[in-house]
Amino acid sequence: MIYPRMRDWDRGLLPALVGANAVKVAAFGAWIAGESHVQVFFYKCVVCAALGVLIARPLLLAKSAAPLVLFYLFQTAYLGAVLAYFRYSSNYLTLGQMSAMAGEGWNMAARQAIPLDPGLLLVAADLPILGLYLMRRGETRSHDAFWRSRWNPAALAALLLLAAVEAVNLKAGKSLWNPDNASEAASVVRRSGTLANSMVWLMNDRCEKGLIESFDYGPLIAGSPEPDVRPNFLLIQVESLGSNVLKAFYEGSPVVPNLRRLALEGIFHPYALCYHKGGGSSDAEFSVLNSVEPQDGFVSMKMSTYGYPNSLVRSLKEQGYGARGFHGNHREFYNRREAYHRMGFDRFHDMKDMGLQEKGWGAPDRDVFEFIGKRMREESGPFFYYAITMSSHQPFHFHLQGEDAGGFEKVRDPDTRDYLRSMAYTDRIIGAFVDRLRREGPPDTYILIFGDHPVPLDNGEYSNAGVWKDGAHLEFVPFILLTPRGDRRLDLGNVASYLDMAPTILAASGGGFRIRTRGNNLLAPLPPERELSLRTRVYKGSDLFRIASEAVSVESPFLEFPDWKEER
Repeated sequence: MIYPRMRDWDRGLLPALVGANAVKVAAFGAWIAGESHVQVFFYKCVVCAALGVLIARPLLLAKSAAPLVLFYLFQTAYLGAVLAYFRYSSNYLTLGQMSAMAGEGWNMAARQAIPLDPGLLLVAADLPILGLYLMRRGETRSHDAFWRSRWNPAALAALLLLAAVEAVNLKAGKSLWNPDNASEAASVVRRSGTLANSMVWLMNDRCEKGLIESFDYGPLIAGSPEPDVRPNFLLIQVESLGSNVLKAFYEGSPVVPNLRRLALEGIFHPYALCYHKGGGSSDAEFSVLNSVEPQDGFVSMKMSTYGYPNSLVRSLKEQGYGARGFHGNHREFYNRREAYHRMGFDRFHDMKDMGLQEKGWGAPDRDVFEFIGKRMREESGPFFYYAITMSSHQPFHFHLQGEDAGGFEKVRDPDTRDYLRSMAYTDRIIGAFVDRLRREGPPDTYILIFGDHPVPLDNGEYSNAGVWKDGAHLEFVPFILLTPRGDRRLDLGNVASYLDMAPTILAASGGGFRIRTRGNNLLAPLPPERELSLRTRVYKGSDLFRIASEAVSVESPFLEFPDWKEER
């Protein structure tokens, strides 16, 4: 066959597109896996190029460019979603999560509640070459015909190359066909990418029944009833409250003076291991209320057949407690309305139920706590309240008006500045509410304050209170326990956990109870040899304390982070 005359660069557009796409995907994989070795990047480029050759074959046979454009749009959307989620939560998004959290993701993206940064432009790095290819393809298809006759040998070579790579991995014991290599998402992503991680997750009996059966609740513990002891409980889950912010000082003054004061007036653990996994912020309440580690690659609170057999609230209900949840967002978010009902709550009050006006995204914390205070005064028996704040959610400025929108002017990074302002606002609201509750409310009330996860900021002025260790992302939040007796203790040698809250509350409730848990009663000092688990790894509490202390050691030109030992 005689081909029309064409420019050399015109003929090279198709392999250039395949190569550019391979480099883009390899760079994405290296970034999300934390790889910096040139050899590893080159290896990923070669493998991605081989896959690109195989994928390009059917696209070349199409009569129009529509399949190619659709593939590119799907790939770009997938890479963008995974990268944005990773930048936000330091977790790997799976296809199962994408399906389960489509509504939440769209809601957050529409309100810019997921951070966008220039790094996300990586997912469209090859767009100029694609555009040029489509422009030339519209004028002449001769270059496609030229490559069609040569693509079969290239596809065969790519297939042989991939087979050789897998054979080497099999021989070295690194293949994903070995179940031991598919047990941790980080290692799967590092070797084979995020899509492979989704496939592994789907193949490893990850139907809902398998997920439910995989929960590890721990040993059974029980408590004997104590007559005439029925205290109240208020849990406050604070949005984006990481361990760093309680240590932070700006121009000699604490960023959150009220939370810092309350911490030193009660039982305080500067570092608690948080579970921030497949369900985002909802993983905090799921693990707190059920004393179990949530799922890695799925939203635990969206499991439609899960019966919450280890629910803390059910145990309290058997003792005569009333239970209510409060959140200044919509009740459908993370399936909270249904999940809280199944856990045994009498009612979940969302923004609409409380009659509050939405401002930006959700109702301001001030309005939510005013409603909680009114509702609390109507209680006639022991109660369990679970309050979730909203105002310090990214992008942090939804509810900042007037004097709340000022301060921290010397901080250059706008996201860090708005975060500090939002935390200072929430700190004032919580401080005033707790002070009034302790002064005028029921005298026998336990108050537990903790974060849902650290803020996803990591720059020269502030740092996420988390660290990657042996393939696992460890994140730390503060935990404050205020007791009616005024107990005080500052634990500077161990780390608490969300799993500790259920046994602590049940021990303080005075009722007989039975619950399975790997947590400890925080009313007593933690044992020095305690162990905490995250995914498949087990850590000593003392080792985690050291890791956490190093993770929150931030060098900032405008903020100071003095060590907690100075507060003893």
